[in-house]
Amino acid sequence: MQNNLYGLKSVLALVLLVSSACSASMVRRPGVEQSKYGPRTPQVRPGVVSYRNAGAQGITAARRENAYRQMYSACDGSYEIDSETSQADGAFARRVGNSVFIRSTSLTSIHFHCVADESENPRAF
Repeated sequence: MQNNLYGLKSVLALVLLVSSACSASMVRRPGVEQSKYGPRTPQVRPGVVSYRNAGAQGITAARRENAYRQMYSACDGSYEIDSETSQADGAFARRVGNSVFIRSTSLTSIHFHCVADESENPRAF
């Protein structure tokens, strides 16, 4: 029974580690900035989502897909990407035998805004 519980905890820890490694972070949700002390005309602010752009290609692709999913969710549907930036944010080293491999890491930030779906606002011809 004790070994079975230990195995279950190990599997759960692995699942949490892998799922967190493949995720992006919503830095700022898009929308109208509301402040008691803000300007008289409300400012529509873009959303920002970021993800670590390092690691295996499959992991990086999963992080980007997670960023897409978060933008879609924040906008309740359609969105457009305004800009995308990548900024170096560190490095890690790995020793293999007598060699040391150093790899830099970067953080990719995507600035986006929500758009109305075509079905909600059909174009007039």
